[in-house]
Amino acid sequence: MQLFIHDLTEEKDIARFITSTNDTHVVGEQSSFSSCVGCFDCWVKTPGQCILRDGYETLGQTMGACETLLIVSRVLYGSESPFVKSVLDRSIAYVLPLFTIRKGRMLHRQRYKHKPAMTVLFYGVAPTSEEADTARKLVFAQARNLMIKQVTIKFYDTLDALREATS
Repeated sequence: MQLFIHDLTEEKDIARFITSTNDTHVVGEQSSFSSCVGCFDCWVKTPGQCILRDGYETLGQTMGACETLLIVSRVLYGSESPFVKSVLDRSIAYVLPLFTIRKGRMLHRQRYKHKPAMTVLFYGVAPTSEEADTARKLVFAQARNLMIKQVTIKFYDTLDALREATS
């Protein structure tokens, strides 16, 4: 299964990343997604499940079951778009609230044994080398904390360039 998180607005752009409706779980800006409120109930009251009832309360579990995490986002100031960042924040139930030291870094403990691969496709105005470097560091830090087994990051100067590369 693929978890596809994106900030695309055109249906034709979204469709090019969906392998099949049964095989891809899609979270996009056009969905009725609620941002994380920082209550940590997904850790302490309802482990692994968000208390917000908008259809995405099992996002952490979905991430724990996916083979591939695909993120398509505008690159803004060396980061994902606000919507994509909000989805990643909301999936905090994917990990445990406990910490461990891995390779000299304090990181969350793993809730699920499965480790997905992650592909991040950034598009938008060509990032400066500093922005691209910041985005890479951010994605690798997220991947390290989420115990992602493999990370691929690509940059496209424009949405049209992304469309061309994925057609």
